Amino acid sequence: MLDFFFDLVNFIKFKKKERKYKFIFFCENPYTFEFLKKYIYKKQNTNKCATLTFFNLKDQFLKKENIIFLRTKIFKQIFFQTNKINFVYSSTPDLGYSLFLKSKLHKCKYIYIQHSPVSLTMIYKNKAFNNFDAVQTINKSQYREIQEINFFFKKKIKPFKSKYFLLEKNLPFKSTNKVLIAPTWGTNFFDDNIFFNIIKLIEKNNFKFVLRLHPETINKNTFFLKKLKDKGIILNNEPKIDLLDFSNLITDWSGIYFEFAFLKKIKPIVINTNKKINNVNYTQYRKLPLEIRARKIIAHEIELNNLSLISDKLKFKDDAEEKTNIEEFLKNEFYQ
Repeated sequence: MLDFFFDLVNFIKFKKKERKYKFIFFCENPYTFEFLKKYIYKKQNTNKCATLTFFNLKDQFLKKENIIFLRTKIFKQIFFQTNKINFVYSSTPDLGYSLFLKSKLHKCKYIYIQHSPVSLTMIYKNKAFNNFDAVQTINKSQYREIQEINFFFKKKIKPFKSKYFLLEKNLPFKSTNKVLIAPTWGTNFFDDNIFFNIIKLIEKNNFKFVLRLHPETINKNTFFLKKLKDKGIILNNEPKIDLLDFSNLITDWSGIYFEFAFLKKIKPIVINTNKKINNVNYTQYRKLPLEIRARKIIAHEIELNNLSLISDKLKFKDDAEEKTNIEEFLKNEFYQ
């Protein structure tokens, strides 16, 4: 009941000043905020930018009066359906098929900002981008996929090209013996005979590890979280993590393996668990999803029946050919 009145007051206050805003950013959680904040900072300089969050956002660079924080499902839905701000930016897909709804009172423009370099087909639902007016694309595959989505669904979504968001130059190498374990959600990575065997191999080779879970894993697997706690495994739930702090990465189908490879010029370890498939129609697209094609080029693929091979791949090797392959892939596939 307290949450209801909290939202009611916030909603009324915001509606009174809604007309002064031209842009609004929807930040569903702290993780999506990390990808959106640089755009919010730029737009905020116009004094016409608001931010909608589903968490208590505290940021020293954002004006508190321009943030609306909603807790209840009913007010989240009402807000979206009554929104009159012209441009809505988000890194949350499935517009119109979730709590994230289109306005019924105003012809808003909806712009999608990428938070992952993976394809827009296999891991997203079939119509995840259909209701957006424009979609940011950070590689050639994403651009081509929006063109195909337009063809398949008779849409007019505008794809616009952007430089890869986490690409930096001349980053210092850090010597470390820590491994980051960061799988996506919706696969069989956390089956006992996979996850705990990986941990044993890491410890056997005298490496430390940090476990970082996808937000959806945390939301949907409370029993597993208790199991981790019982075993003394500590999670890193910070919205932002410095990949340079780790000697290697172990994941399955998370786009984080692109980030690690491009930042450190080292091939991460990708476990061939069950594919994360949220769109069974992904095979209708002309090319295989980028995350499938890239695995053999910029990562070390490990099959479930050969997990012992992880031991050799954990040890850092300054491989010039490996670095060249990663740089060429980046140059050929991503916008610079």
